[in-house]
Amino acid sequence: MMGPEDLTAKQVLQKLQIAEVDFNRHKGRLTEAYRYALPWRTPFGQTQPVDQLNDTYDDVLQTTVQDFAAELLNAFTPQNADWVRFNPVEHLDVAVKKQVAEQLAVAQRIIFSEMRRSNLYQALQEGYLDQSIGTMALTVQNVGVAEPIHCEAIPMTELLITRGPYGYIDGWFRKKRRRVEDIRTLWPEAKLPDGQPWPTQPETEFDVIDGCWRDWSVKGTETNRYAVLINGRTAFEETYTGKGSRPDIVSRWSRDPSTAWGVGPTYLSLPTFLALNHIVYLQLMKIDEVTDPTVSYVNDGIMNLENKPPPGSWVPRAPSSEAPEAVESKGRFDVSFMKADELRSAVKRAHYQDRPEQLGKTPPSASQWMEESAERLRRMATPATNLVPELQYALVHRFAYLLTDRGVLAPLSVMDDEGEEIVTSILDPRFVALTPVSPLLRAQEQEELLRITRSVEIPAQLYGPQIAAITTDPILVQGKVSKILGTTEIARDEAKVKAAIELLMPVLQATSGGGQPIDPATLGVTGG
Repeated sequence: MMGPEDLTAKQVLQKLQIAEVDFNRHKGRLTEAYRYALPWRTPFGQTQPVDQLNDTYDDVLQTTVQDFAAELLNAFTPQNADWVRFNPVEHLDVAVKKQVAEQLAVAQRIIFSEMRRSNLYQALQEGYLDQSIGTMALTVQNVGVAEPIHCEAIPMTELLITRGPYGYIDGWFRKKRRRVEDIRTLWPEAKLPDGQPWPTQPETEFDVIDGCWRDWSVKGTETNRYAVLINGRTAFEETYTGKGSRPDIVSRWSRDPSTAWGVGPTYLSLPTFLALNHIVYLQLMKIDEVTDPTVSYVNDGIMNLENKPPPGSWVPRAPSSEAPEAVESKGRFDVSFMKADELRSAVKRAHYQDRPEQLGKTPPSASQWMEESAERLRRMATPATNLVPELQYALVHRFAYLLTDRGVLAPLSVMDDEGEEIVTSILDPRFVALTPVSPLLRAQEQEELLRITRSVEIPAQLYGPQIAAITTDPILVQGKVSKILGTTEIARDEAKVKAAIELLMPVLQATSGGGQPIDPATLGVTGG
């Protein structure tokens, strides 16, 4: 029982009750989404995985959700690229901006290097499966000074959240049975209430609630409280101060102002999948009917087909009795196959997994791929803008906080106009602006690349390659293309390109058709 002095436990249980009321509003739909999209996961209300495939007749939702998770990983948090850029804010003086920029370049390199060294991207791949339903959660924390930062995806089945006064997720809670061994590993400073000794059996289990919530009574510096309850009483509590100090990260695909839970493409497309699942079930029933039809026969007292004798067996019947005949449905069922294909396409489109299809003998062109890819990224960027502050920025702040605490990342040091040194967080918003590399930006870059390609192709098609080389600067075009594709490190600058062309000019002139000299101007060289 909770003692009257245990105000922390009382506050946690009150917030937990609010979170459970909010969750119960979505429990039915979330349970079905988990059942059909992630049947291998432990379902809501269970402690172990159970078989959930008995009435699932189409796997398109399962495969599409996994493709969607891979798409998010590639679009928002690609492992081989820095998906957030650190820049000085624009209003800084030139000298201060230069100081900040130099330190931010080092910080960005260290933070993303440590992200790649950790298990972040494995945890993200797992968490993005929940993001398809609407809400994903991670914990990011130190497990040892010598170990990489540890990240863990928290499934929705263990998650309870509350919505804060400004629309943020301000409360995050878990409630589950835990073994003594796990409790003492996760929270070595935790103590049983009333000074009770820990059980000697490591398999002994307790009801454990742990949670973190924002303390809005503290103005200015972000302050969060964290507590662990064992059997309803406080066993451990801690206060986190500063942005990135709390270990939990919760992000939503799109938000609703009346609830803490997000709404994802799986949540929205679930009715479509249920219709598809039912149609496939009816198709299988029709196949059963055709391959093993119901049979009608005259009961003459001798012939007995009740047990459906196997093929090749002989069944006696009375002389002159009527032969058995199959009872067939007269309805046409072929239209259901077309409807099923339409529903599968709708499920894939809802998860942004629609791709150009080869409807005829001609495969999709490169420009068609680019146009449809840009369109898909545009559609994805609209509801997913919430992932920028709640996931991308939150991860950067969390890693920066932990690395600064480890001493790996130096704080930001700036000299003001009076010569005084200002030492602050490396991501202090007074000096630093974060810029996400979002799908919308990539869509715009692909559109720009498509426009550049078409502007080069059209003159070549209308007037020929020689005129196109005169009307279009090939060095400038290639420079823009390299910048969009992110391959500037392998591209030569304009001076080196012109020098290379001048060196190759005698060879080009000697090998040109008909011995006609080549005008260097057509190659972007002013002299030759």
